[in-house]
Amino acid sequence: MASHVQRAQGQVGLFFTSWPPSETLEWFESFARPEFARMGEISTIDLTLPAGPVTNNDGKPFPHSMEPQLRKLGLATRMVAGVPSLPTEHVVCRKGDQLTSEQVRRARIGACTYTPSYRTHRSRFNY
Repeated sequence: MASHVQRAQGQVGLFFTSWPPSETLEWFESFARPEFARMGEISTIDLTLPAGPVTNNDGKPFPHSMEPQLRKLGLATRMVAGVPSLPTEHVVCRKGDQLTSEQVRRARIGACTYTPSYRTHRSRFNY
């Protein structure tokens, strides 16, 4: 076990199970949970917010009280019938861009998620 402790550097998780190794590896290869992008990551898509009402993750328009926060994110919103709206489409990021904190916050408005593939198997211990 001491040799495994040396490998536990950085962000590492431990997974204890009685499953056979092949079944455990298969589970990890098929496991995926959508997450929001993080600052510093490279964009894998072009993301543009369309013109019109700014909507949340459920497709419902943001309330009028959110308009100041949307402006703080650099979005040129206008109130149309009490709903924050974009007069023109807004490019959040292009594929290959290194994401800034502002781009990440704007991507969350567009409900842009992705499935990271940074989980790797480093070692196994049998007892």
